[in-house]
Amino acid sequence: MNEGSSAQWRLAAAQIDARIEELRPEADRHVVGQHVISQVPLKRFATRFGSDGLKLLPFNLDHPNRVHKRASPRECGKVKHFARFASASLEQLWGKLETRIPDAAAAVDRGDVFQHEQHVQTLKDVIALHLVRSLNYRDVHERIFTKIYTEQRKALLTDQSDLLRLAVLQQRGVPRRPASCPRPARTSPRASVPKRASHRASATSEPR
Repeated sequence: MNEGSSAQWRLAAAQIDARIEELRPEADRHVVGQHVISQVPLKRFATRFGSDGLKLLPFNLDHPNRVHKRASPRECGKVKHFARFASASLEQLWGKLETRIPDAAAAVDRGDVFQHEQHVQTLKDVIALHLVRSLNYRDVHERIFTKIYTEQRKALLTDQSDLLRLAVLQQRGVPRRPASCPRPARTSPRASVPKRASHRASATSEPR
């Protein structure tokens, strides 16, 4: 299968559709405040304030003039409605990765992290997950999706309407004619000949 081939993209689209259907029962399980920065590394930058525990001083980029108040790592690094579909499943994935970070971080502190392949893989996963959970990545995704969706929808309704029809037939099949809808009556070739033409034809066929 060549890179960029239509078969490759159809396979990728089928996998995405399958994953959406798999998560559809969880669509209503929505988490409002979703972390875009893991609590584990946040704790490494926090300071203990007596009985209040570890605290950070978050800076709100949307409201830079707002008074800054200390907050726990659990309260920091959150974005409301970051993922809008089945967000609880993403939080679960995030939580599974967070359980692996402390051991990898300890290996970093000891200086022997590259001697443990599982810790190296954890750090790679942490970097990748923070990348796709970043605000910049989300903005790029939304811009690209909106642009491609608009262009593709216009194309399927105009120049590529045959592709849309083919896709519908592949998914739904040929629609059956309702039982209450009679088939149109077939007209015979003789009935389609105009009356005047038929009279003229009969007149010319008579012997003189």
